[in-house]
Amino acid sequence: MKKLQVIITFCVVSVCACPVFAQKGKILQEGLNAAGHAPKNITQNVGRELQRTTLQSARSNAPQMARIINLPDMPRVQVRLDDSYPAGSEVEARLLFRNELYHNVGLAESLHEHMPVAFTYPKKEVFRGVKLAKLGELENLLRNGMELDKSHYKGSIYCGYAPTTALDYALPTEEPFIYENWAEPDMTFPVIMQIPLTEQLLQENPLDPLADWAVFHKTIPADRISNIVVFLEINGKQDWYKAGLENNRLLLTPAPPAATKGYVELWAD
Repeated sequence: MKKLQVIITFCVVSVCACPVFAQKGKILQEGLNAAGHAPKNITQNVGRELQRTTLQSARSNAPQMARIINLPDMPRVQVRLDDSYPAGSEVEARLLFRNELYHNVGLAESLHEHMPVAFTYPKKEVFRGVKLAKLGELENLLRNGMELDKSHYKGSIYCGYAPTTALDYALPTEEPFIYENWAEPDMTFPVIMQIPLTEQLLQENPLDPLADWAVFHKTIPADRISNIVVFLEINGKQDWYKAGLENNRLLLTPAPPAATKGYVELWAD
């Protein structure tokens, strides 16, 4: 009798449990089905987002190549412009005519000069302007600094206390009709260096506080130069570009500009 009761009880429990297990199985199956689709959808969405982000990052971070079309052999240089240029694309760059340089850098009408904004803050620093003819010379500045034996004045490196003074020596020298369009390119490009007067630099190169110029008698190492900028046209934009090294190669990036009071001395050399 007891055995019969156990069998009857087991049957009743089984009958009652079946719908529960069936429902649980249905929920589990639905979950498995959903799981089968959700990861695929999520993966596709995440994949697309990752690809978009990667492309944006590539545009932002990967430099382009600029071919300088009016230098001998049309050398290429790395440039980093804005996001609209895909990685690996090539743009054109060129040296400017004398009249283009003077019109774009020396804003004669307003007695201002077009300079990088980093040069317009009053700081304890000096500036050096040079005319260079080769990208290798610019790269050498970034690696080795302003070397004493390469100075125009033997045994001395002259720097100005204002960026406008340095600019006078970075631009082409005066020639007749310098503002006329027929002038040939000078085949040099203006470069200005910004050199903070740190305590260490002043110990290595004591300066005469009464002199109008800062005169250094030792090489100024590259790590003492805070900014080196060059004026070029890249992809149609004539402006200052900051020079640096990336992956051990020369890289140019736009330098935010500003107008500062001053005027160009055309007779500087």
